[in-house]
Amino acid sequence: MKRFSQLLIFSLFYIATCAQPTQVGKRPPIGGEIKREDFPQEIDKGPVNATFTFAIFSDLHLSDTLSQNSEDLQNAITEVNANKNLAFVLITGDITDNGDTKSLRLAKTLLNELKIPYYIIPGNHDTRISESGGSDFTSIFGDQHFRLFFNGYLFLGINSSPMLQLEDGHISPQELEWLAHQLKQVGRKQPVYILTHYPVKKGNIDNWDTLTDLVRKYNTQGIFGGHFHRNCVLSYDGIPGVVVRSTQRETDSIGGYTICSIGDSLYIAEKKIGATAHIWQALPLEKKVYTEGDHKAFPRPNFDVNKTYKNVKTVWEKKNEVEIDGTPVINQNSIFFGDANGTLHCITANKGKPVWQFKTTGNIYSTPAVSEGKIVFGSYDHNIYCLNTTDGKLLWKFATSQAVVASPIIENNIVYIGSSDGQFLAINLQSGQLIWAYKGIDSYVQTKAVINDNKVIFTAWDNHIYALNKETGALLWKWQSSTDKLKNTPAAIPPVLAHNKLFVTTNDHLITAIDVEHGTTIWEKKKHHIIHSTGVSTDQSTIFMRSTKDSVLAINAKSNIYAKRWIKNANYGEDLYACQMIPYNNQLVFSTKHGLICCLDEETGTLLWQHKINNTSLNIIPMAPNSWLITTRDGQIIRLNVK
Repeated sequence: MKRFSQLLIFSLFYIATCAQPTQVGKRPPIGGEIKREDFPQEIDKGPVNATFTFAIFSDLHLSDTLSQNSEDLQNAITEVNANKNLAFVLITGDITDNGDTKSLRLAKTLLNELKIPYYIIPGNHDTRISESGGSDFTSIFGDQHFRLFFNGYLFLGINSSPMLQLEDGHISPQELEWLAHQLKQVGRKQPVYILTHYPVKKGNIDNWDTLTDLVRKYNTQGIFGGHFHRNCVLSYDGIPGVVVRSTQRETDSIGGYTICSIGDSLYIAEKKIGATAHIWQALPLEKKVYTEGDHKAFPRPNFDVNKTYKNVKTVWEKKNEVEIDGTPVINQNSIFFGDANGTLHCITANKGKPVWQFKTTGNIYSTPAVSEGKIVFGSYDHNIYCLNTTDGKLLWKFATSQAVVASPIIENNIVYIGSSDGQFLAINLQSGQLIWAYKGIDSYVQTKAVINDNKVIFTAWDNHIYALNKETGALLWKWQSSTDKLKNTPAAIPPVLAHNKLFVTTNDHLITAIDVEHGTTIWEKKKHHIIHSTGVSTDQSTIFMRSTKDSVLAINAKSNIYAKRWIKNANYGEDLYACQMIPYNNQLVFSTKHGLICCLDEETGTLLWQHKINNTSLNIIPMAPNSWLITTRDGQIIRLNVK
């Protein structure tokens, strides 16, 4: 029996790596353009357990500055094209290094050289720092998920990546709904493979348990992914998890990829360029029956903190079936927020009842601004919109040449907002006509600007802060950060102003005070593992920020040297989430990437209360003294009161 198994494995991979053609069954259309209308409505009736082979590429990290990565991918494509036995290629994310449109188009050009179909999902490098907010991935590759039936097997790829944030992966509500629909269509007997970028485990995907609880109801043979850049097998709450290597050579002399063959089992091999495929794992093909998740071995999120602080109560809660990424805004008795389906919502503040909706054709990450009965926001569909706050009717829209992920600020009937096409704009609030455009930005703007006297000041992902004359758009000064990594650029949150100083923080723990008049550095300090997080007290005397673990720091805003007021343990654990520190009513409030809200005394730093909403990131704003509004990545809208 052992001899037979050895011969079978050898024969499978001889077939997978030689150049002789074999029958591989029905193939999907070549080209990699996956669109919803292309999804088959009927199940492929091919024989289950029919022998076939396919390849997996992962973590390509393409960029015009990383030519070696392009060379490694090209070598993998050349080998795959020479292998007439491969049916298709699955690609599990991190296609680019920085998520920029140029690199995505480079990837598309290279991958289109494949002579067999490819199916692709994004990774965190494709969505976290991206001038299009990940929308260019969809426009270039067709979608952010895929469905493939082949020879009796169903392959479902889903997007598990964070949007414009350094945080854990997340399966959005709309992605979970799509996945649930696909699984329900085929029933519980159909053998299924799921593909994600992130491994489906704590510390990688924040709602991993939601995914495993869904797919365990079906005949899920395994979950494939990348992200780790190495081969390993994991248990995702009892479900087999396979992590595969990157196409990059990294510290090796050559790159490689993965080949899988289905026969009596699923055989997984590493294929280095020019070398024989090496089998490193086999998963048995059998009807999978899973029991309830093992909550002891795979503990779920803990909400015990809510038992400690019983004075925090939910007034009302609503569920949006789509991810909410931007911060909401409140105007009188109305709440406004956008979602990942491109809808701007207006609901009542007292009960959360819907008033009106306005649909765009792109995700709304932008935090709206309200003035003079008008609400302004940006959309991934390359437009800036202005609506009537009463009925949601369109008053005007302003077209740009790229997505608008930044948020507007309005002063004296002028809208100031950055775009992703290298521009910062001043637009007349009443007419929607352009007043001026500054075109000297080398990347995109993600946040909203701040205004100081005659200056409008904003950060960009080109590692600079810009100060423009707010009347003319002329450049007054341009400051460059000393950080050397893109992810640490101080562009994830707005800077704060106090006492003629601009304060910024970065994820390499640097705190910087900048002279707001001249754009020169007054002081900078690496202290307490500070991350992207700033806030200024109501009286402008104190700047707040937080660290990668537990600590909140307060410094003297008036001083021209680093001067600590206090540092306190807020007991929130480890966190890299970029968030604004929100002072209100003598309290300091902020949130973490795992859905925990912390409230400290603004003057002393004493922890007043905590409340855990969910296990993913959220945005929080004050509604009234001791009343807070929260929107979350999993689509919740909540009003909290604190007694």
